[in-house]
Amino acid sequence: MLVLAAILPVAVAGACALLWVGHQEASRWPSLDQVPPIVAGPPPLPGDERAWALLAQAAAAHDDGVDWKMALSPVGPPAAADREIWRRDADALSLAEQALDRPGLTIPLPDHYLGDFPDMVPYQMMTRAWCLRGWDRALAGDLNGAVDDMLIPVDLGQRFMDGENALLPAMVGIAMQGIALTELAELMDTTAADRPDVLVRAGNALLSRAESLPAVARALAWECAAGEQVFRDDMADLASQGGSAAGKAGPGERLLFAVGYDPDTTIAWHRTRCGHQVAQASRPWPEREDPDFERLWPWSGQPTLAQLTHNPAGRILIEMAMPDHRSFVEREDRLRANQRGHALVWAARAHALHHDGAPPADAAVLVPDYLDHLPADPFAAGPLQLADGEVFSAADGKERVVGEIADLRWRIDPG
Repeated sequence: MLVLAAILPVAVAGACALLWVGHQEASRWPSLDQVPPIVAGPPPLPGDERAWALLAQAAAAHDDGVDWKMALSPVGPPAAADREIWRRDADALSLAEQALDRPGLTIPLPDHYLGDFPDMVPYQMMTRAWCLRGWDRALAGDLNGAVDDMLIPVDLGQRFMDGENALLPAMVGIAMQGIALTELAELMDTTAADRPDVLVRAGNALLSRAESLPAVARALAWECAAGEQVFRDDMADLASQGGSAAGKAGPGERLLFAVGYDPDTTIAWHRTRCGHQVAQASRPWPEREDPDFERLWPWSGQPTLAQLTHNPAGRILIEMAMPDHRSFVEREDRLRANQRGHALVWAARAHALHHDGAPPADAAVLVPDYLDHLPADPFAAGPLQLADGEVFSAADGKERVVGEIADLRWRIDPG
């Protein structure tokens, strides 16, 4: 008993000392007023709510009873029975084309940080319809009209990327452009393979669109900035439930707040993590950091154990609400690489058709007769390369910086 009485004060003093040290360490985290808020740059085009209203009407008019994936598999010209399926979406396409005549888009932020945006799937399905309309025209002999039709979803996809929006609409825009590019490339490989005039026209039209300003970094910044208050409200609501004795919170919410929760520190972490990701996304691909792209503590390096015990519930919430955005950023890079690579390939094919089938010695000879300018390589400093009958990125086959770089090589001969 005497031993216990002697040990107990020492143990209590040791515990208090550890708590004091932990508090001192935790206090080294920046406070909210030390972390600047995320500032999103203005969109390339001014917002236009009427354009979004037209697109919402188009989505409502879209015929979702058609299996567009089966109707237009990207393996060549569609079957005769499928060629005119696009007419079932004619009203939706007309409304969407009216939206394209307006300057930009303003896509509403969801009511909750993890809430749903308006359904984006119909716009990807309408992309199939425009491509079907293009094939219909191509098989009727109007190749230039077919190119124009397949470029419409490229333009609309860019509006999704350029509008006042967050990541989901930007990703839908990238997907729309990717679908249209697949069909346009198939058209160039088959129906227009022997038409240098169409190859040059399509290549330069696509290249002009592939030079658009990067969108994902701005969309991420916009989402972080516009969503902070919504995030605050959701966390405050969760805190009130988790901290109440008889609230509606379940065991998970109660556990979060049982281990401690500091709203201001959580927002500070949210800003810092957002800011770090936006900064990385804004850099050219070769300059992005790895493996620290997703680092949560960029101001202090590796945190101490005491710091990690500070506000653990807030850290859990941030992990839940702020995923790794490297793949989103790289999707935009891949899209631009593929668009520019195909434009360069089509120009090289046109040159070969004028030179007894011989591919050009290098890309420089294509400018300005076949291509307006040499396309930049999103994955390297400099233009895309052309040699030995192939167009390729300088990153092809080299050590990866972020993710896996594949399919960055395109053959000039479609066969």
